[in-house]
Amino acid sequence: MLHPIITKLELKSLADLEFGNFDEIIDVRSPAEYNEDHIPGAINLPVLDDQQRHQVGLEHKLGGPFSARRKGAQIISENIAAILKEHLATRDKDFKPLIYCWRGGKRSGALAEICRQIGWQTTVLHGGYKSYRNLVVNSLYQNTYQIKIILLGGYTATGKTEILETLESNGMQVLNLEYLAEHRGSVFGETHSIQPSQKQFESRINEVLRCLDSSRPIIVEAESNKIGQVSIPPALWGSMKNASRINVQAPLEARVQYCLQKYSNLVRNNEDLNLLLARLSPFHSKTRIEEWNALVKSNNFEELVSQLLHYHYDPRYGSKDCIDTITMKDLTKVSIQKASKNIADIINGKY
Repeated sequence: MLHPIITKLELKSLADLEFGNFDEIIDVRSPAEYNEDHIPGAINLPVLDDQQRHQVGLEHKLGGPFSARRKGAQIISENIAAILKEHLATRDKDFKPLIYCWRGGKRSGALAEICRQIGWQTTVLHGGYKSYRNLVVNSLYQNTYQIKIILLGGYTATGKTEILETLESNGMQVLNLEYLAEHRGSVFGETHSIQPSQKQFESRINEVLRCLDSSRPIIVEAESNKIGQVSIPPALWGSMKNASRINVQAPLEARVQYCLQKYSNLVRNNEDLNLLLARLSPFHSKTRIEEWNALVKSNNFEELVSQLLHYHYDPRYGSKDCIDTITMKDLTKVSIQKASKNIADIINGKY
C-alpha cells in the first residue's frame, strides 16, 4: 500500500481558519512559544522543549549548522517517539492531523513525515504559525473593520459585564474584551488568572470576531485602550471610538454594594488593598491616599468604595454622546435582566 503524501495548507485569509477537516491541530513548537500564542484549538506536542531548543541554538553557534542539525535530529527523534507512545497511541488509521511549527517547517516536517509513514493523511501549515500571525496582524492592525459596533457605556460598577453576558445568552452578538483579557478593566480588576500575552489576546479577539455575523451589530463594553497589561488593537479601537453608545446608570449606593460583592476578595485582604491604593498615588494627593488607607484600617469599606467611585472612577468618564440611557433603580439580577432586554430592544429597533 502506498503511503499518503504530506499536503500543505496555505492560509490566504481568515476564512481559511476553518479546520473542521482535521481531527487535531498540533503545535510542535516549544511550550514557551505555544504559551505566548497559538492557533485557537491547537494542542502543544513539542518536538523540542524550551531547554532543548536553547541547546540546539547554542550548538549552532558553537559547532555550526551541521552539528546543530545532528543534535536537533537526535532530540527530536526521542521526543517524537514519546509523542507516538503517549499522545498518539490510540489514533486509528483514519486520523488526519494538521501540524505546524514557527515558520521554516523543520520541526513540523519531522513529525509529519513519521505520521505519513504510519499511514495517516497528514497536513502541514505552510509558513507555520507566522502565516497565521500575519493574518491576525493584518486584521487587527492594518484594516478598518466593516462591522457595526454598539458600545455599552456607564460608570464603573453599573453591571455592564453582567448585562453583556445576559445579552449574549439571549442571542445578541457580544465581544467581551474583559473576559478575553482575563481582567476587569480597572486597578482593582485583577483576577486570579494570569493575563494572556498581547499576541494571545489578539488571537482571542480575532477568533470571536471571525465567528460573528458582520451584518449584525456587535455589543462591546466601552473601555480604555488598555485592559490591565494588554491593549485593544488599533483597528478595533478605531471602530470603538466611532461607535454609537448606550449608557447604563444606577444609584451610587447600589454601585457601592455591587463593588463590595464583586471585589469581596480584596475586602478580606487589607494588605493587598493598601498596595492597590498605593498605585493610585499619581492621581491623588498624599492626604487623600492616607485617608483611604485609614478607611481600610477601620474596615469602613462602604465609605472607601463610595469615595473611590466618586473621586477616582467617575471623573474619568466625562460626558459622551449616547443614543439612549438605561436607568436601573438597583443592580439586582431582575434589574440587570430588564436592562438587558431594553438594550436588546433598542438595538433591534434601530439596527
